[in-house]
Amino acid sequence: MNESEKQRLYVGIVVTAFIVAISIAILWGQRSGVLRGEYILLTELSKESAVSVGALVFMNGEKVGSVEKVSPSEVEGKVAVRMWVKPDAFHPVGEDAVIWAEKNPEGATVLQLEPGAKGSSRKFIKIKVVRGVDHAPTGATKEKR
Repeated sequence: MNESEKQRLYVGIVVTAFIVAISIAILWGQRSGVLRGEYILLTELSKESAVSVGALVFMNGEKVGSVEKVSPSEVEGKVAVRMWVKPDAFHPVGEDAVIWAEKNPEGATVLQLEPGAKGSSRKFIKIKVVRGVDHAPTGATKEKR
């Protein structure tokens, strides 16, 4: 193998590695929501809430996201819930935000997010923890029917 062939082989290996790396980054970005422009909310709800993957998340009567993952919690009688939400729903969510599960008229479990009064304007944060409650707070906004 002469020097020219070795150089072409080296360039081919580098280009192939680059393409594989870009493909992996794109797949990770789609899976993590980075490329979808969505943000993550985490909470714990009671097992009785019957929340499941795909359940819709509503805030102020508008659909803003969905449940991505439900898993056992370290807290007895609770499940850990991971949700994707749109940026315009994520940024108003403050430290005093709450979320709860309820049945819609069709009988499906949906999550209602009350954003609270202390929203965050820090755009670089893409994940927040929200306090889960067993029922709607007084005066809470419902899903649009």
